Order: sequence, then C-alpha cells, then structure tokens
Amino acid sequence: MEDLKRKISYVIVVITCTALVCCSKGEDGAIGPTGPAGQDGLDGSDGVDGQNGNANVIASPWFLFDHSEWNFENNGTSGIAVKEVPEMTQEVKNGAAILLYVKVGVGLGGLLRQLPAEIDNVWSHEYEISDLGQIRFFLSRSDNNIITALDTILISYRYIIIPAGVTTTSKSTVDFQKMAYEEVMDHFSLIQ
Repeated sequence: MEDLKRKISYVIVVITCTALVCCSKGEDGAIGPTGPAGQDGLDGSDGVDGQNGNANVIASPWFLFDHSEWNFENNGTSGIAVKEVPEMTQEVKNGAAILLYVKVGVGLGGLLRQLPAEIDNVWSHEYEISDLGQIRFFLSRSDNNIITALDTILISYRYIIIPAGVTTTSKSTVDFQKMAYEEVMDHFSLIQ
C-alpha cells in the first residue's frame, strides 16, 4: 500500500512539474471595441457663492516724485507732477472708483490720507484725471515757503482703481471713498 501511495505522489509531482514547465503565458490579444457610453448622471445642486475677489482691482505700489519731476509755480510754493497710468482708460475714468492716497513721512510714523487732503493747515494735496493714461498731482503750501527737495522726498502716493463691476454687489453698494485706507486694503486683501 505504501508503494501505491509513493507512486501516486510521484505521478502528482511529475504532472505538476510538467504543467509548470510546459504552460507559458500567451500573447495578449487585440484590444476589443469600445463599449457604449453610459448615461449622464443627475446634476448636483449649486454651490454657495464665493466672496468677491480682487482680480480686476489695480493697486499701484507706493511711489514718489523726484524733486525735478515737479513743475513749480507761484515762486516754488506749489507744483504739479504727472504719473503715467496706462490702466487709466476711458472706461475706467467713466465708471471705476479711483482712490488716491498720500503718505507724508517715513515708515510707520508716516501720515496717511486719502486725496484730496490738507495736512497741518499748510500742505494741500490734490489730483486731477483729465487725460487718459495719467494722473496729475498738485502740491501746495499755504505758508508761502518754497517746497524743497527734502519736502518732496518725504511724500509718496498710491492709487487704487476698482472697476465698476467690483464696486457693487447684489446685497449692497460700498462707498470706498468713505472707507479708511486699511478698510479698503482689507476689503480687497491687498498688501498695504
């Protein structure tokens, strides 16, 4: 009986080895045709509206005019300087909110005002947008002292252009002219 078990075991081993050696993986066949497309699923519900962005808001960096860029009048007590602003198109001029700021002084101790502004009952800062592509800045002293290079190096300006479509929302109208500089910067997540 033991001899029979040994022979059966031997036959099983031989069959298994033969099957492993003789059988190999064949080549893949050609890819079959594409099946029919499935049906479209149901549309999902609308998402919540996001916050208004600032993608179209134009914020200049702070800039100053060299003393030689000012055209002085009235014995040097007032001057005009022109800033080239290519974004100042007719469309912007007609419908955008245009905010201009002046900073007098250096660093965190600087005094910041929205134009037009009068500072210390002496300095007057105004602007005019009469031509496309530029902003004119007016600087004057009411104390009849001459505006010096030291005065102009301490004065910097910045403009913010908010296109017409960004100035209102379906819920309310925002008056940016009445907002503090920091509020405008926060509203549009702009770098101060």
